[in-house]
Amino acid sequence: MRATARVFAMRICDESTALRAAQVLCHAASPALLIVALFGIARLCTTRAEMLIGTLAAVAASLSLATSGLVLGVLAEVRRR
Repeated sequence: MRATARVFAMRICDESTALRAAQVLCHAASPALLIVALFGIARLCTTRAEMLIGTLAAVAASLSLATSGLVLGVLAEVRRR
């Protein structure tokens, strides 16, 4: 059991590289999430109210991912100094 814990505690890369990778993933996932959500809303929603609520939720989720990417970029810059 300790060997497994020791393996999972090992680092593959330094912290700034991990933060930059997470930033890139957040910025890449943000528009992808929005596109997939809007296609799903167009296919599945029947009323205008459902479309409005779904679109607002998709935009909110996409913006939160983009904001997380910005925060991770600032954090990476602070950690670098």
